[in-house]
Amino acid sequence: MFSGIIHSIAKVCDVADKHTSSSRFSVYVDKQQVLGLKRGASCALNGVCLSVVDIEHPNDESKQDVAKIYFELGSQTQHITTLKQLTGYQKLHFERSICFGDEQGGHMVYGHVEGISTVIGIEDGDYSDKILTLQVPDSSRHYLFVRAYIALNGVSLTISHCNKNTGEFSVNLIPITLKKTLFSHLNIGDKVNFEVDYHTKVIVDVIRENRIS
Repeated sequence: MFSGIIHSIAKVCDVADKHTSSSRFSVYVDKQQVLGLKRGASCALNGVCLSVVDIEHPNDESKQDVAKIYFELGSQTQHITTLKQLTGYQKLHFERSICFGDEQGGHMVYGHVEGISTVIGIEDGDYSDKILTLQVPDSSRHYLFVRAYIALNGVSLTISHCNKNTGEFSVNLIPITLKKTLFSHLNIGDKVNFEVDYHTKVIVDVIRENRIS
């Protein structure tokens, strides 16, 4: 489980053959991010919850500031997320799972990505912010609500506008979010992992099922 508050940026090192059923890859992160991290622990990369396969700690003699973490992508993860398009040296949002007692600054993000959204608009807001507009697949349009939470590439955000008929929605990116994330590099047509708020999804699904029955 994650908070949707990004504290670090990871950089892809090596990517194995994506055409197999499982794709192994590694990322560099600041060495402070692996303190206490163990094999089997959960980390989120661009909002996707993955298990740590292995860790390479920098040795004292190298004086390196980065550590290396290995992950594997299953076929389902490759199918429904943008991680199937990983390339060497690509940068990703990185977050370790939260611990009970940690500050919960965003919302409860599970790392169970709903699917891939497409950036269809980027414009300046009124207060040094950016307005990012995206479109989700038809199957997820009914989960969109104004002021509802949504995670984009693992970042906790609030929907400021939505159109259920088209599947379009907007979020406002304030300067600190643009500084701490990779959103300032987005362009029209880029693909972004999205995860709707779990509680919203459960309520909507229950209501829809009751209507059908």
